[in-house]
Amino acid sequence: MNIEAFKRHTASRRPVCKPLELGNPDVTFPKDIRECKKGETAMIPGEVLFVDLRNHNQAIMLNTDISPEMIKSWSGYKPEGQEIRLSRFKTNYDGMPNLAIRIWEEKDGKYVLSKANITNGDKVKCVSKPVKSKGKIYTNLCRDIIIVQKSRKKKRRVEYFSDEEM
Repeated sequence: MNIEAFKRHTASRRPVCKPLELGNPDVTFPKDIRECKKGETAMIPGEVLFVDLRNHNQAIMLNTDISPEMIKSWSGYKPEGQEIRLSRFKTNYDGMPNLAIRIWEEKDGKYVLSKANITNGDKVKCVSKPVKSKGKIYTNLCRDIIIVQKSRKKKRRVEYFSDEEM
């Protein structure tokens, strides 16, 4: 047996495990919808009218200050008013789960992950992309949502009374 060849042989060596390097990579977000070309991923600012991120079809409805003509030049379809619906499925077409939605907020000039939930009335910026499927054009909600300002509205407390209390 050749001793020199055996010294270089790596299959019989004991593995040396190296720990994963953890870090916080810099996060970059796409440009605003006003600066994007047709079909590019864009940030859409607006006020949340409806949000449901728990169901299989995650959706958020925004009231934007962007004109419907601007949205048409970006996506190819013209919404009826200032409202735009962004949605996505929790799984892709192969059945694999999509990456979880990340909710960001700005602190000291940097974006950090937030544990806050999005509620109606919040001012947000959502990353979205126009997608054409089965002859229709949809605005697909991407992974990132930035909370610009939380809503100060409080939920109205409903008090019930029974017949016995009267």
